[in-house]
Amino acid sequence: MKYSAKILSCFVAVGLLTACSSNTDKSADHQNDDENTQKTGQVAKSDNDKKTNETGSTNTLGGTEPEADTEKANKVEGQGNKSSDDSSSSTSKTGKEVDNTNSTVVESIRKQIKTNLPVMLPTNLPVEGGKYLTAKVQSNNNNYSVVYYQTDKEVPINDESVKKLSKDDVIAKFTGHQYASTGEASDQIGFEEYSKAGGEKVDLGHNITGYQDAGAGSLWIGWNEGRWSLAARTSTDKPKDGLELAKKAVNYLEDNTLPAPKDHGMIHLSAKESSGNFVKWQNNGVVYSLERIEDSMDMLKTATSVKKD
Repeated sequence: MKYSAKILSCFVAVGLLTACSSNTDKSADHQNDDENTQKTGQVAKSDNDKKTNETGSTNTLGGTEPEADTEKANKVEGQGNKSSDDSSSSTSKTGKEVDNTNSTVVESIRKQIKTNLPVMLPTNLPVEGGKYLTAKVQSNNNNYSVVYYQTDKEVPINDESVKKLSKDDVIAKFTGHQYASTGEASDQIGFEEYSKAGGEKVDLGHNITGYQDAGAGSLWIGWNEGRWSLAARTSTDKPKDGLELAKKAVNYLEDNTLPAPKDHGMIHLSAKESSGNFVKWQNNGVVYSLERIEDSMDMLKTATSVKKD
């Protein structure tokens, strides 16, 4: 019995040691689990922080790049506008145009004409950009004449220096002349009914028919609009130039009005720049004429700007 008690004591001791060992292992396992959990949390936090930082970085780029694109676009648009402005400026410097600053000169010219005739004058002249308009004015009871010049600086009308200007400086000439009778005035116009004169028919647009004829190395296309007869001239080796000019003239006159003649008017246009362009019309016994404008379309633009006093 005594021996059995010892054995029992050993079993109890072994049991206690086993329990302690088990508790120790469990404690260690628990500690390891806590450490693993902590590490996992740190890793998760690190991953989340990384993702957050990456997301933040993406948002930052997404926030700044569109602004940069917008700024870049604005710069490009600004450059585009600048280019457009420069192009416009370049065109105005090289192309012929009406300089509105010359309107006072036009009015001064009108005031210097002393005549019994009804005064008619163009208000738009083909002055190149950067140039100035001046004129030589002559008049009496039955006539007046205005020769228009463009200059590099302001020159008073009828100034002595105007006499020294060359023919190359002349941009237009306008005259009014009283004839003895309406019949004599009519003879100066040379009005023609081209449909009766014959020639090959050509379509000029806007329901207007032109009549083409050739002679002496020139090709003419003539047509009528109201009381006006018009003719466009080119050389026989460039027939398309004359047709193109005639169509341009018809198209322009669709929206722009010539002076009303009593009874008739005549216009000659040249496909080549020359002094052959002219516009004439009568007002009963008075004949008005516009000439010395080299470009045909400039001639039409000036003619349609003529105003009566």
